[in-house]
Amino acid sequence: MYNKSANAVVESWEAASDLSAKQFFIVTSPNASRQVALAGAGGFCYGVLQNKPAAAARSAAVQTGGIAPEVESDGSGTAIASGDWVKSDANGRAVKTTTPGDLTLGKALDASSASGTRIAVVIIRAHVP
Repeated sequence: MYNKSANAVVESWEAASDLSAKQFFIVTSPNASRQVALAGAGGFCYGVLQNKPAAAARSAAVQTGGIAPEVESDGSGTAIASGDWVKSDANGRAVKTTTPGDLTLGKALDASSASGTRIAVVIIRAHVP
């Protein structure tokens, strides 16, 4: 078990749409209107949504640093192992990446071999070396 408050950095933004079913999914950086949306496949991973904003312009709590103890993942295609780099898939779920230059959310602390598994991730936001 990971200490949920250990070095956690949580920022408050607005949701760009209804994200009530997307708690613990990866979101992209705020747009010009200061709103966050689900990250797309290989897109910039800003952080992990911590709440359930039910409409556009509702408050969205986004963890942008530290250990995110719960991140929605999809290890069904390629299994995720502890220590693997993870990025966003088209649905905002964490998936393994080994491609140099890929934008990542960070490094997995848990394994996943199924869709919908929640894993802990150290948020690093980097490119795969």
